[in-house]
Amino acid sequence: MSTSYTTETTTMVTANDGSQQPRGTITTTRTFENGDQTQAPGATIVANIIPGQEANARAALEAMGTLPFNDPTFDLEKLETIHFARFLLINNDTQVLFSVIFDGDLDKYIRDFHDIFVRNDVTPSFRYCEGFPENWKEDLPAFTKFYRDHMQKSIVEYSAYPYRSLREMKKAVDAYDGFSAMIAAMQ
Repeated sequence: MSTSYTTETTTMVTANDGSQQPRGTITTTRTFENGDQTQAPGATIVANIIPGQEANARAALEAMGTLPFNDPTFDLEKLETIHFARFLLINNDTQVLFSVIFDGDLDKYIRDFHDIFVRNDVTPSFRYCEGFPENWKEDLPAFTKFYRDHMQKSIVEYSAYPYRSLREMKKAVDAYDGFSAMIAAMQ
């Protein structure tokens, strides 16, 4: 099964009389073979914290907050697939909520997510949640099952830059920065 999304962009130019005139329309169609992809692939996970483990879940999140997420040499940054990620404690610290927007296949993302925790010796806050596998480091299928079992279905999704990968967005920012520097040097 595949899903296709089509967008149209019309470029406008200013005519000699000051009016806006269409210059051309670009139609872009993106097809996702597995049918799961949306304009902003992602996941939201909600898991119940084991009673009495709330402080450990909070400590695990606070420890994660010390990681060098935006350092280009850090594993997460090298993936170049995660647009956004957020961990929260909700409902009076009785649940962990994790929300992420990423590029690509869900199973590959889960595998990469798991491997980052293992390689960096980070304890995920889910470690203190009901049903999280004790041997999560060695058992990727069990980790994946926990992740999938706790995913919440999106009702509405929005992306300011639909169908654009993080790599494409970084290239656009780099081009903008380079162009801005060139203009500044000319002044």
